[in-house]
Amino acid sequence: MKHVVIALLLAGLLVPGAGQAASETTPAEMKHSGMIVATGRDAKAVTLEELGPWTPKSRPSKLVIELTPDTKIELVARSAEAAPGQWPGGFKQTPLPATELKPGEFVTVKTAERDGRLIAVEITVVSPTPARSVATPEQRSASATPGT
Repeated sequence: MKHVVIALLLAGLLVPGAGQAASETTPAEMKHSGMIVATGRDAKAVTLEELGPWTPKSRPSKLVIELTPDTKIELVARSAEAAPGQWPGGFKQTPLPATELKPGEFVTVKTAERDGRLIAVEITVVSPTPARSVATPEQRSASATPGT
């Protein structure tokens, strides 16, 4: 019985979780990270400036990535308040319409290639707003103690 329990635990560690498998790219997909330098007027494409592996001769490259109605776009920013079961200053994901993508924003784009074109599957926009300072447990307990 003891061996069966150990075998089941080991098997559970070897199988990737559903969340992990969903966030990985397939062989036909790639991730690109960089700054949006242009958006199409009709919100159907973005131009991304990306810096690849660093070498002394590295230069940024520009990629035109097409958006589709199925492209998932999220803004990721630090939350001011703790969500239930989360910690203060944790990250919060908010859906974002394609029309809100702006030049200067830092993004990671999961793409798929179709007919020689890059198609955005998922776009994660990282908010440049710095996180508010969060008190440490020692600071919180010191401020809660009267007379200190």
